[in-house]
Amino acid sequence: MERIVQNEKIGTIIYTESFLTGKKSVNVNGVQLKCIEKNTFQLLDGDTATISGNSITGIKLGINGEVIQISKPMKWYELAITVFFFVFVIAWGTSPALVSILPVVGGAVGGAITGALSILGVFFATAREKKLHRILMLVLFGILSFVACMSVGFILIAIA
Repeated sequence: MERIVQNEKIGTIIYTESFLTGKKSVNVNGVQLKCIEKNTFQLLDGDTATISGNSITGIKLGINGEVIQISKPMKWYELAITVFFFVFVIAWGTSPALVSILPVVGGAVGGAITGALSILGVFFATAREKKLHRILMLVLFGILSFVACMSVGFILIAIA
């Protein structure tokens, strides 16, 4: 995920975070900052910049006592969408009446699949600026988790 933020005092800030490794990098006005610790970077003048937060709470960069918002925190309705699909898949998969209609794996396996896809959905949704795009990304990953659990259910029936 790459975020570009304009600040009137500091200039252009480019924040990059790798999804797979979690490695973060900060670029200020075209200069790559040196990583001192996991979330601390050194500016050219010797001062430090600190990254705080995450995809859910919002990412902030602290430089020279000033806090700059890199990414917006998730809204309550975005979290509700994520939790809804997680609970929906697990509830469907553990209900014998619903599984007889459409086989969806629930329990630990369904929770693991849905949890992993929910985390992916949150990561990709928070990389979007527009509210509609964020919501659509969360719904897309929720539907994808349902389809993935349904596919596992069909595979288990075919094997049995």
